[in-house]
Amino acid sequence: MLQFTPARILLALVAFALIPGEALFADTINLGFIQFIEGSSTTAGFNLLNETGPNSSPFPDPSFPVVTAVPFSDLELFVNFADGSAEVFPSSSGYFALSTVDNLSFIGQQESDFVTKAISSAILTGTFGATNLTLNDGYHVTIPPSFTAIITDPLGSLQDGDFSLITASATTVAAPEPASAALLACGLIGLALGVHRLRSRLRVS
Repeated sequence: MLQFTPARILLALVAFALIPGEALFADTINLGFIQFIEGSSTTAGFNLLNETGPNSSPFPDPSFPVVTAVPFSDLELFVNFADGSAEVFPSSSGYFALSTVDNLSFIGQQESDFVTKAISSAILTGTFGATNLTLNDGYHVTIPPSFTAIITDPLGSLQDGDFSLITASATTVAAPEPASAALLACGLIGLALGVHRLRSRLRVS
């Protein structure tokens, strides 16, 4: 029967360390959010907050973990009113203006229609300007290039402050650096040989 001696366990760890593998798993990360904001008593609009790069949350806070600045582009806003009508703001409409505060977020125009007509939902689509990202825990991820965010409200129409997160399904690659893997393997091999020699001397004595 095979016995799991310390030497065998260590050698198994060596073999594992030498495998040039990648730890892959699907995860969802937050990059920002779109929010419905009432302005004056007669207007309201949608603002797009980009929470990547300088706006990301510091480790170990996972709320907005992307330290790579990810520009949002090709923004299209679809506003569905409770009466069944809709209004579309394509990327060419200029509805969103880039914020001068961080050069990543966008301020939407205030519209009177957004107050006089109840809004049942709003849909934002866009494109991520970067897809190979670094997170605040040091991991590297890749994400799809496009996104969709949908704002709704349980009351049936949007209220001031309603928002929807902008997320991406990420594939995380957790592979050690080649130099680190080699050092780990050498150390484990030396330890395994030392344990083997010690056990041999004990058997002789």
